[in-house]
Amino acid sequence: MDYIKYVFLGIVQALTEFLPISSTAHLKLVEILLKLPYSTTLDIFAHLGTLLATIIYFKDIILDYSKKYFIQIFWTVIFTSPIALIIDKIDYFSKMELLSVFLFVNAIFLIIINNKLKNETELNKSVQDLKISDLFVIGFLQGLSAIPSLSRSGSTIFGSILAKLNPYEAFRFSFIVSIPTIALAFLYELFKFIKNKVYLQEDINLVGIIIAIVFSFIFGIIALKILDNFIKQRKLQFFIIYNIILGLILSYYTGFFIKFW
Repeated sequence: MDYIKYVFLGIVQALTEFLPISSTAHLKLVEILLKLPYSTTLDIFAHLGTLLATIIYFKDIILDYSKKYFIQIFWTVIFTSPIALIIDKIDYFSKMELLSVFLFVNAIFLIIINNKLKNETELNKSVQDLKISDLFVIGFLQGLSAIPSLSRSGSTIFGSILAKLNPYEAFRFSFIVSIPTIALAFLYELFKFIKNKVYLQEDINLVGIIIAIVFSFIFGIIALKILDNFIKQRKLQFFIIYNIILGLILSYYTGFFIKFW
């Protein structure tokens, strides 16, 4: 049963990391419903699986993108990093009650994306056309996704669409810039993991961790394919409805509305 848990959590991590529905909110929901304790070790290394999935999925264009758009990728990551680090230091954002709030924010982002995708004539920029102000918007929104429950893919694609990047490039660029971002986040979390000696505080199952990485890798590729198809079809209604429903469920479990009123 322990290994089934790692399989399940690896799948949940992968699907929700790439689809615009928040991995943190789902992992918290799994904890609540299945009474599974949160594991820093599992969380950190499951991200390694999704990072590898991104690299494999975009293997045919990574080198070409890195050469042609190095400056654009560089500045986006530069704008992302300080925002993400600041948010990481603010404990307020880790409150359970806020998980539902940012699921509703996800839904708002997706509604705007969905509406703009219908008027594709406005979305005519290529990555080469992006100005420094456009890269700041994309990087800033990617940095904001360090807030638990705010989807990284949804936020970054939202920034790309605001910058009027064409939908095809918006999807590709948002995930290409995620590779150095996720890699840096992984190294940062690994540094904290070692510095704070978390490995001494948790009962680490090495085989279970490897299983979670493998399944997060496999289902990460599946999730990327799913999102790619939804973007191409210009249909994000499913994710909008999903975020709203999950937000309402978490609002109930965390008592957000009761506390708010």
